Amino acid sequence: MSERDLAEESDVEYPFFYVIRHAGRRHLGLFATAVLVTIVAAVNSNLSVYVIGVGFDSVFSSQPLTVPLVPDTWVPASTEGQLWFVGGFLIVSGTVGVFMAIGKNVLWELFGQRVVDDVRVQTFDSAQHQELAFFDTHQTGDVMSALNDDVNTLERGLSKSARWAVGTSVTLLSALAFMAYLNWQLTAVVFLLLPVLAAINIHFSRALSELYPPIQRAEGRLNARMESTLGGMDVVKANGAEGVERERFTGRSGDLRDRSWTGTRKRIQQTPLIQGVTGLVLVVVMIVGGLWVIDGPPLFFTGTLTVGQLVPFLFYMRNMEGGIEFLSALVGIYQWVNSSAARIVGVRNADSRVAEDTDADPVERVDGDVAYEDVSFSYPGTDESVIDSVSFDVDSGETVGIVGSTGAGKSTLIKLLLRFYEPDDGVIRLDGRDITDLSRQDLRAAVGYVDQESFLFDGTVAENISYGEQGVSRAEIVAAAKEAGAHEFVADLDDGYETHVGQRGVKLSGGQRQRVAIARALVRDPSVLVFDEATSHVDNETEVLIRRNLAEISADRTTFVIAHRLSTVRDADRILVLDDGQLVEAGTHDALLAEDGTYADLWRVQIGEIDELPEAFLERVAGDD
Repeated sequence: MSERDLAEESDVEYPFFYVIRHAGRRHLGLFATAVLVTIVAAVNSNLSVYVIGVGFDSVFSSQPLTVPLVPDTWVPASTEGQLWFVGGFLIVSGTVGVFMAIGKNVLWELFGQRVVDDVRVQTFDSAQHQELAFFDTHQTGDVMSALNDDVNTLERGLSKSARWAVGTSVTLLSALAFMAYLNWQLTAVVFLLLPVLAAINIHFSRALSELYPPIQRAEGRLNARMESTLGGMDVVKANGAEGVERERFTGRSGDLRDRSWTGTRKRIQQTPLIQGVTGLVLVVVMIVGGLWVIDGPPLFFTGTLTVGQLVPFLFYMRNMEGGIEFLSALVGIYQWVNSSAARIVGVRNADSRVAEDTDADPVERVDGDVAYEDVSFSYPGTDESVIDSVSFDVDSGETVGIVGSTGAGKSTLIKLLLRFYEPDDGVIRLDGRDITDLSRQDLRAAVGYVDQESFLFDGTVAENISYGEQGVSRAEIVAAAKEAGAHEFVADLDDGYETHVGQRGVKLSGGQRQRVAIARALVRDPSVLVFDEATSHVDNETEVLIRRNLAEISADRTTFVIAHRLSTVRDADRILVLDDGQLVEAGTHDALLAEDGTYADLWRVQIGEIDELPEAFLERVAGDD
């Protein structure tokens, strides 16, 4: 199956705003407050500059002192009084500015972190609810990159870039308002700058939108390489392959470096262009304004212009230059954040996401009758049938072994029962009911599943046994451990059931992990048990112990045992033999040996009678390899 890009799973036009809209609803009040405080801070800062200018004219040029939103009756009539008024106003404005700056930073950080926390949890939950087919076509490292790197990028975009974008936009708009109030004719000259800046930003926005997604895909591939190498470190060291892995990692890292440099090389061209254009307009305004103050209105301009008006105007323009540069830089930041958001949306909206069982029938009691009716299945993206028209019935309490060569479809057959995948054709029934009509949660609660990896989480033995079950008592945990044959070795551990097993259970042996995994399946007292290669990674002594326990715990339960070691299933009530996705034989161990078919050939392989194998079997095995 080919790998798919997470961003391609996104089916929305503006992923960043899509994510914020869905995750930010609970925090609209915080967002509105942050925007309001940002507006007050920006207007207050620009108002101070205006007051300095008009104060200059008032004190040194005997011009009337007028301040927006301040009644004229509050302004002293004397020149000295106006000087003190301006000084007092600036002190109050500066104090307000300090509190507003602190307030807006706190509010934006809170908003960003709370929204991103919701996004991270929602995206993780979405990843959990994807079908297994999603993980067949997406590398784990790439998904982890979306959950970690892309979510962190989103956090920076929200808590910092969003704050700066709003703050800078308000600063620019309020500066333009004050500039128009000071002299609308010079402000009109400044407006000629906007179409040029817009054209530059549109160009870079389109270019960066094409350059950033490949960079993030390269990051995902690099993370996948690291995850794969570190996860198989014992194999790397056993084969002396550190050099090989270094070359592979260097290749992935070099690809990321080259793609990042391509994006950086384009991005760093944007700011100098913006600076050049805005700087040129600033020079024009300064020359025109200076001539206007000295000799009167030049060219087609009319009216008067004072030094107290020109100086704040130039100050606003200088601030606008920095603001415009930053907004232009935000174009690149937005494209980067938007690319991350697209990958996040890809995890959340992928086609393989499990649909909610809103209309599913509840499962109150399960007897354990299982029926496969002409079931077929192919993995997504492939045409090869893994399960081909398989039909059989299993009565409640029956133990059924499932055997076949590697790739015959044994594990896939049972994963269909758990609804890890959905059949392409046919029906699977539990107690006569189509399992697609049942709640997945209830269905899986009725089926205890033990796979060949015996995966344990980093926690205590008790936490692993009770995993997924709320309110399990210590007595129930111990009872499940005893039934699984795990209680004796757990009791001998230093901390007993509170012993930490380490990541993936590394502090326990393979047989111990297997028995803890069996106890985990038993603690919910399921009506159906599935053992998928439960003895494939243990020694012969541990296999004997597990087989003895299996015989006891499967006595009153419907049990499926998938095995390569045929000795594990020889005492099963019935054995199903799969070959290339088809059910080719069924019967007891002795009956299947008497048929002298596929099962008998597999048995000869197990007991070492290679010379007795038919030539057709050997040729088929060689062809499969």
